[in-house]
Amino acid sequence: MGDSASGGKTAREDMIAVMPSHQFETLAQMMKAGRSEIVPSIPELRTGFAALTQAVPPPPADIEVTSSVVGTIPVDRVTAPGANTDRVLLYLHGGGYCIGSRATHRHVAARLSADAGMVVIVPEYRLAPEHPYPAAADDALLVYRRLVSGGTPADRIAVVGDSAGGGLTLALQVALRDAGDAVPAASALLSAWADLSDLGPVSDEALEIDFLRPETLEFFAQNYLGDGDRTAVTASPALADLAELGPMLVQAGECEILLDTGRRVAARAKDAEVDVTLEVEPGMFHAWHLFAGWVPESDEALARVGAFLRDRVS
Repeated sequence: MGDSASGGKTAREDMIAVMPSHQFETLAQMMKAGRSEIVPSIPELRTGFAALTQAVPPPPADIEVTSSVVGTIPVDRVTAPGANTDRVLLYLHGGGYCIGSRATHRHVAARLSADAGMVVIVPEYRLAPEHPYPAAADDALLVYRRLVSGGTPADRIAVVGDSAGGGLTLALQVALRDAGDAVPAASALLSAWADLSDLGPVSDEALEIDFLRPETLEFFAQNYLGDGDRTAVTASPALADLAELGPMLVQAGECEILLDTGRRVAARAKDAEVDVTLEVEPGMFHAWHLFAGWVPESDEALARVGAFLRDRVS
């Protein structure tokens, strides 16, 4: 399952015989069969992503979802039965800063509400290319600050994000610290795209298995940043000083093209004396969490996120 950022290994990581589930193997074959050499347009990607996430089991009927607006940003409030309404998990969805929505990640938010025992807030931050950098980062900062000004102290807030949302999760904390705001009690970065300037080394296994392609990330980066500085810390927070951030869980798939990014983030956090845990899931591709309810490894990963946050958010 994971590396400790201190250099140790968990018992499960030593279990070399761990194999992906049948459900994941079926999913991986389906994703590979649908792979194209040509990167679709943004509208096509948005439609396809929405259809993909609609294919997973929906949230249970007892999950309460209410919608509102924070400033000009639509948000979902997702609450599982028994969730502590005094604790808030801000969830920043993935999609390369160009696709994704509250709806595409509602099932993930529902599971995290149950697993972490927290209310989950999912903002529909502005997307590129209509709203390029730094619109997404600005929206995440606005929603967080509204949570705090609305009466939820930082020590009762966690921030979690997948893919580009994982990058936003890290960028948000750096921006808060640099502005003198209180940082959240804890965070979790799931297959985070946290360095738009450098993909790092990519294994042959990742190029074979992962549905996410380097050319797709480049396409997203061009739409989000254009000719902007890819090393800016709000775009590539993996390059930032990570000192004084709260406890952090970093999850990455063994067979995803962003594995090196996850490892670099964890190493920089460790060097900055952050309480960081790195988990590398055997055989998984990018953002396998999105298939919760279908793939056992997805459910297990989100359950570990929930346990991590339960232990660290007062």
